[in-house]
Formats: sequence, structure tokens, C-alpha cells
Amino acid sequence: MMNRELAIDRSKQLSRETNRSYFVIHSPETLNDSLNNKGYQVLDKEELDKQLALGNLSKDKIIFSIEV
Repeated sequence: MMNRELAIDRSKQLSRETNRSYFVIHSPETLNDSLNNKGYQVLDKEELDKQLALGNLSKDKIIFSIEV
């Protein structure tokens, strides 16, 4: 399970490594990443847009963003 602090640290690390924007969301149980993490999840901009369009999450679930 990814906690809030770990998810924020991971988003910062990924942003530095890839020079892309990342978002930490409080994920519903139906939206799990490849590691089956529940709680908090790190998404890049494209995946966030996709999940928003599909209605799997709402913008109020975003708790942190690091944008480049």
C-alpha cells in the first residue's frame, strides 16, 4: 500500500527523472496501479486525463501535483 508521503516522494522523483508532470491522487479501490497499490497513486498527465475522461476519478481526488 502506498501512503501519502511515499506517493508524493515518488511523484517528485519521477518528475526529476522524466521532466514530466505527475499527480498524486487518493485513489478509489476500483482504480489500482500495476503494483495493486490502494490509497494513494501517482499518475502522469496523460493517465490522469484518461481516468478523468473515463469517469474513474474526479479532480477533487488530486492531493498533490508537480508540474513542469
